[in-house]
Amino acid sequence: MFVYIQTLFFFPYFEFNSFHIPSFLIFTSLVGYLFTTFRSKNKISLNFLKALLSFFLLVKFSRLSESGYDFIGQFLLILIFFIIINKKKEDIFIIIYLSIFAFAIKANNLIFLFILIILFNKNNIIFFFSSLKKNYLILFVSIFLLASIIFNSFLNTGCLLYFFPKSCFGDSLIFWGINPTDLMTFFDNVELWAKGYHRRIIGLELTPENYSSNFNWVKNWILIHFFYKINEFLIILLLLFLLFIFFFIKIKNVFLTYNNNFFFIFFLSLVTLFFWFIKVPQFRFGFAYILFFCMTFFLLFFRLKAFLNKRNFFILFFVALFLFNIFNIQRIISHLKLDSNYRFENFPWINILPRTVSVEVFTKKGFKYYKPEKLEEGFCFNSKTPCSLNNLEITNYKNYRIFKKI
Repeated sequence: MFVYIQTLFFFPYFEFNSFHIPSFLIFTSLVGYLFTTFRSKNKISLNFLKALLSFFLLVKFSRLSESGYDFIGQFLLILIFFIIINKKKEDIFIIIYLSIFAFAIKANNLIFLFILIILFNKNNIIFFFSSLKKNYLILFVSIFLLASIIFNSFLNTGCLLYFFPKSCFGDSLIFWGINPTDLMTFFDNVELWAKGYHRRIIGLELTPENYSSNFNWVKNWILIHFFYKINEFLIILLLLFLLFIFFFIKIKNVFLTYNNNFFFIFFLSLVTLFFWFIKVPQFRFGFAYILFFCMTFFLLFFRLKAFLNKRNFFILFFVALFLFNIFNIQRIISHLKLDSNYRFENFPWINILPRTVSVEVFTKKGFKYYKPEKLEEGFCFNSKTPCSLNNLEITNYKNYRIFKKI
């Protein structure tokens, strides 16, 4: 769904191609929310987290486009999480809208539904139904967005919600429909990929079924993914946390406590983290859940006596903003100096290379696809389609054409 929003920023007539503006707007909305809602003397622990996280996000995620839509959905979930933590009944409608939007960006964001359970209490339900008239516009937009998700899913897969196989009509009722069995096979393959089956360095003898069962995949996942992606993330977060504590809060102002108000959301964060871990344990799909667990753990067991004043917060924020821009300027300069097809040719716009000269390739069964004439210089994204740099085997399955690399 998010790609439709990106197309609004594609104007070929004016040669204006800026697909990443929507992603940047979501990121700046999150950082802007953390910045504008910071209050030095109110909710000290929560505002400490806002200061820490705004600095962390600007330093860690200086390149937004490296993981497609995955990071964008996670940023949106973090924004929703902070709105929930504020515990304002008036925000329930915006939470509903933003949650549906996050689910539209990426289906794996549905794991966040565990966190949303906290909204189901008597006061919120009464407020929701008593305020329908006042908030009819945002409710209408939310319903329209949800209907668009269902309609888009149905047109593409024959399922009302493709991530729920039982909502599929199947190819027996709709000629373009996906067989629910094939859909389950696809989900199983995604889970295997997320758990590192295709990049395993131990347990090479394990079948897919044995690899996924009884946590046999965990040791390999730790070696190829945790130490490579998540470990760095946690180390940076911990170092910044200690830096903030020792230099701005002082260790004498940090107390161990137990704040029962945050127990339920801590429990839900733990459930969310666990579900992510057992289903799609990829950093790009779940770094927000790691942050939720860390933040609720802090709010549950720690209390700050001193506060971070606005002056220090502004200094930290603009230092982080400065670093964010320095990292991006360095990346741009390095790409301008590259002697390859990846260098910037039309900065700040994306490179639009001349159309690759393609040659026809026929499989044994007579199916046709294309290859760049000069493999070392060509790309498939600006070639005739279907295109592949590899040799393919193509077969028909009902109304689908299946491509397999050989």
